[in-house]
Amino acid sequence: MKITVGSQNASKLSAVLSGVRAYWPAAEVDGAEVISGIAGQPIGMEQTLQGAINRARAAKAGGAELGVGLENGVMK
Repeated sequence: MKITVGSQNASKLSAVLSGVRAYWPAAEVDGAEVISGIAGQPIGMEQTLQGAINRARAAKAGGAELGVGLENGVMK
């Protein structure tokens, strides 16, 4: 299984790899630089969630079987 994370951030890749290995030990996990389509620092759940969705969709569009989007946001 090919899984692409919508980021090249080492911490995000490591977190996804750790979780994926529990279910798909042979999965290939890599990162791709994608555009989140939101502000540089999302504020609130709506912006944060939309950024993660955008990243996952963009990551999957590159040919992966599964796209993963992780977004850091600030909550009020």
